[in-house]
Amino acid sequence: MNVKDLEKKSELKVKNQGSLNSESFDFLAHDINNIFNNVRSSTELSKIFLDDLNHLSKVYEQFDLITGQIARGIKLISNARKLSQIDNLITVTKQIEIMEPLNRAIKFVERNFRDKKLKIKVNLFNKKIYVEANELILEVFENLLINTVLHNLNDSVDVTVKVKHTLKGNQNYVKIQFTDNGIGITDDRKKWIFNTKFKKGKHGKGMGFGLSVVKEIIDSYNGFIWVENRINGDYSKGSKFVLLIPVGVDK
Repeated sequence: MNVKDLEKKSELKVKNQGSLNSESFDFLAHDINNIFNNVRSSTELSKIFLDDLNHLSKVYEQFDLITGQIARGIKLISNARKLSQIDNLITVTKQIEIMEPLNRAIKFVERNFRDKKLKIKVNLFNKKIYVEANELILEVFENLLINTVLHNLNDSVDVTVKVKHTLKGNQNYVKIQFTDNGIGITDDRKKWIFNTKFKKGKHGKGMGFGLSVVKEIIDSYNGFIWVENRINGDYSKGSKFVLLIPVGVDK
């Protein structure tokens, strides 16, 4: 994307989108309140477990839960700020090798959700994969992976990341699929989860800020993003988030 295209796109977004609305801030306050309540509960449980040294392992489990909640809160605030300033953050694209930010995103999730049993598998067609993007690709990968963890009630959170080349029209793209075994997304919810009009997801967990940031960034790359069922015809078996990002030239 050249500078003129970027300026036009930014002007269009300012006209059509504006700043975060009150519904967005209500969503933010709701999720932050949930995080504080979870931290408080884990702290109280830790005090109880500390009275018996035989329960020391449970204390460490609560510490892991607290660490994960803090990381979630930090990311939530970061996403809200990025979404409110998205036009200033989006920069001109360049050739980006995606494996380094993808690996960083995986390590971030593994480090901050140690209370979860995570299995993240990556299938690649090449060791070096270039796309036309920028440093914000890290935000895309982190938010998608965090989303899969937060919306999964299974004992084991299984995620497969598949990367390959594909053709859409006359344009070559890198296709990146994040497939999970989570709670899934109904067809009705698929229509709005990327919008900046935030709504609550199943089990009271919001899906707005992170996915809205992802959509804005992918749009700025002239790419595409959508969500499918992991198993055709049964949304409850998990989801598949699909990205198409224009191919960069291999170095």
